Amino acid sequence: MTRAAKIMPMPFEDFAPSRPAPAAAPPAEPTNPDPRPAQAEIDAAFSAGRAAGLAEAGALHQAETAAALAGLADAVAREVARRREALEEDRQELRAALRSLVASLCRRLAAERAAPLAWSLVERMLAGSTDSAPARLFVSEETYRAFGAVLGGATERAGVALGADPALDRGECRLEWRGGAASYSHDAVSAEIDRVIAAASDDFAGERP
Repeated sequence: MTRAAKIMPMPFEDFAPSRPAPAAAPPAEPTNPDPRPAQAEIDAAFSAGRAAGLAEAGALHQAETAAALAGLADAVAREVARRREALEEDRQELRAALRSLVASLCRRLAAERAAPLAWSLVERMLAGSTDSAPARLFVSEETYRAFGAVLGGATERAGVALGADPALDRGECRLEWRGGAASYSHDAVSAEIDRVIAAASDDFAGERP
């Protein structure tokens, strides 16, 4: 005989509709931003650094070039000064040698032509002065001994007395008269030689670049 199953009643609960789940809140902004720079910042920093490096390198190159040029200019200036100094020494030696040569030549010619040279003073006096008396011509003792007889006759005819002066060197002479005086001396000739050589040297220096 079959036994009937006993069905137990199930309690029912009140049905309430489910509420929708709240929407997800947006993610919060991080309180500590990412410390890594953006690529644009990296590129900008690289460009700025490169420009600064190029500027510094250019300035350094310009400074080195300027220093090199200054050193070269200084070396050239020293070389020019050295060459000018050497040239000036050569010029001085040349002037001294030329002066000695010309002065020696003039002394020799004056000694060889002592009589005509002395007589030329008389001729210039007679041509340029109306008040020539009394006049006296002095020559060196060497000239007086060598040409006294011939020269004395000519001066006597011109109304000029002839005498010897031991202070005069061979070839030198001096003429004195009431209206003036004239002379030929080795010192005066040497001074004129110096003047001419100095003038020529100045002209040469002015023509140099």
